[in-house]
Amino acid sequence: MIPSGAVYLVSGITDMRKSIDGLSLIVADVLEMDPLSSAWFIFCNRGRDKIKILFWDTNGFWLYYRRLEKGRFKWPKPTAAGHIHIFSQQLNWLLPKSQLGGAVNYAINQWPKLLTYLDDGDISIDNNVTERDIRPFTTGRKNWMFSTSVEGATASANLYSLVMTCRANNINPYYYFVHLFKVLPTRTMQDDLTDLMPWNFPIDEAE
Repeated sequence: MIPSGAVYLVSGITDMRKSIDGLSLIVADVLEMDPLSSAWFIFCNRGRDKIKILFWDTNGFWLYYRRLEKGRFKWPKPTAAGHIHIFSQQLNWLLPKSQLGGAVNYAINQWPKLLTYLDDGDISIDNNVTERDIRPFTTGRKNWMFSTSVEGATASANLYSLVMTCRANNINPYYYFVHLFKVLPTRTMQDDLTDLMPWNFPIDEAE
């Protein structure tokens, strides 16, 4: 049977002793959703080897039960909403046997992290900017193999980090380092160097 409505994975652990009445009560009271809708609700046990699928059809409930003899279902940890919406075709990917199923299960398990950008307007929906910024560095990574010491490699990494931080703050790295090399000799190792970070660089000196 193919779902006619939405499909929800009920995150966390469900007592598999619950039957139609108990599971529909979870849908109504915990998820605050309508168990009489066309949606499918899928529950999993602590051992992640049993699932139950509950849905309403026409004039009654259907309750499917599946138990694995080998392997485990990849199941999301508890979420604030209590459920994760998936597409009906993803029902066939619950078992971690295919690469595609593994990818889908990874996305399900990482779902709370994937939504982090919704909580902070400064967080991008993707990491394309970071990927673009590190491309010059990764292109020349074979050169870094010839660093003669760990200290040298660390210094190179610190220098590159400062350059990219300048770019992120729309600061010309050349003028920043000119300013840095003028000021650094007047400081000691115990001084607070926060004011020398690129985001605190005097704009008038960058022009």
